[in-house]
Amino acid sequence: MKFSTIGLFLTIMLLMGACRPKEDISLESRSSVSFHDALDSAKAYFGLGNSDLHASLKLSAHDSLILYEAFLKSMSGKNNQTDEENKWLYGKYEPFTVAITHLLNLKAGLSWGSYSHTGIPVAVFAKGVGEDAFHGFYDNTDIAKKIIKIAKFQSSKASPSRPKYIFLFIGDGMAWPQIQATEAFLSHINEQDSSNRVKKNLQLTQLPVCGMATTQAYNRYITGSAAAGTALATGFKTSIGTISKTPDHSGNYETIAEMAKSKGMKVGIISSVSIDHATPACFYAHEPSRDNYNNIALQMATSGFDFFGGGFARGEFERSKSSDPEGDAKSILDVMKEAGYKIANTKAELNNTKPGQKCWAYSSYDADGALAYSIDRKETDISLAEFTSEAIRLLDHQNGFFVMVEGGKIDWACHANDASSAIHDVISFDEAIEVALQFQQSHPKETLIVATGDHECGALSLGHATTKYNTAFEILAYQKLSFELFTEKVNSWKSIQKIN
Repeated sequence: MKFSTIGLFLTIMLLMGACRPKEDISLESRSSVSFHDALDSAKAYFGLGNSDLHASLKLSAHDSLILYEAFLKSMSGKNNQTDEENKWLYGKYEPFTVAITHLLNLKAGLSWGSYSHTGIPVAVFAKGVGEDAFHGFYDNTDIAKKIIKIAKFQSSKASPSRPKYIFLFIGDGMAWPQIQATEAFLSHINEQDSSNRVKKNLQLTQLPVCGMATTQAYNRYITGSAAAGTALATGFKTSIGTISKTPDHSGNYETIAEMAKSKGMKVGIISSVSIDHATPACFYAHEPSRDNYNNIALQMATSGFDFFGGGFARGEFERSKSSDPEGDAKSILDVMKEAGYKIANTKAELNNTKPGQKCWAYSSYDADGALAYSIDRKETDISLAEFTSEAIRLLDHQNGFFVMVEGGKIDWACHANDASSAIHDVISFDEAIEVALQFQQSHPKETLIVATGDHECGALSLGHATTKYNTAFEILAYQKLSFELFTEKVNSWKSIQKIN
């Protein structure tokens, strides 16, 4: 069958589908799922095929062929990735889901170069006490060194000129491409909103100082989150997979969070992924492998830090010696309670926590212990901004505080090449920065805010030849859920599928 014949066949199928009565798109209870049904889901959850919403969402015969072939692969179980490949994607490679997000990205004018990290330098933004130090182009280890110098962490003398309140925001996988894609999206949405309620710029890019930092690890040009996190937490390079230890694992590096604690400051660590994931771990733990989740999580209690917020502990799931040879298989929850931490897993419990009470707060989490993607977040879930606001309330005292906030799922969405989910998580990350900026307004001469990324992920590009460089970033707003949740839907079809 020639392509033109296949294209005509699919065009007829699409026209027939358009004439069908509108049906419930919940397909899990069906006895069979057809390509028409799958297209209904693509239209409902991503807008694809609904040219009434936007002309760019129209499906050509070639688009339909791509989706049809991907649908057949999904339902037959072909083209599945290995577990190792899926690990790098931070999710399952599901052909129909990948085809949909890829097509939506292209129609918007975005494309991806990889599913993994790149060596693109990251932006560094700053505001407050010592902000001028962050101008220029430098290495990522210099970010920690600048904070240490400004805060006088290594000085034995008390100094009234040092910042009393320090915020370090880390967008995992976030460099200029993710930032500019988000601002382009907001700008397009703003043009469509007659009430002009949607802001055009991120708070992030309004910070008065901007610099750039390189990200390579000690033993590899393209870094990983553990090596990058160690650089940002300690000011030293280390080997891939290492958590705040020397490259040969013979010694520990002191982190800026530990330095702050030794100066009498309160310390908070917040992340939208599991609290024992690489980036947050680098601020309170010292471990030869980032995969030793149980042993990393247990170091929350021994750190004595005052607040942990965001995701759950993956180490609670991996307590066996076979999965975590360095761990001692203890329950993280039990150890934290024994160490005097209040466990808060709802908004009400967190809101009722009193200042001075050590606390580990987390919201609903997935199988990896991470928070939901922002695009999927429920009203009852605690947002990154809410965790940041509560950390400020609980930690504010006479000696000040140090708070690290990670937007970890920006990286995960970029691994999956899911532009809309990545953009929503950048926006949520920026809302947390806005909380810090509001606090800074009341303490302008006592606060330092630094925001950066640990590396870029996905080689995101703005502009694509297939659209003749025209962009329609606003169509990304028609995506209603992450690739992860849509993958679950597609997988549920397989058990009932009779391909037709």
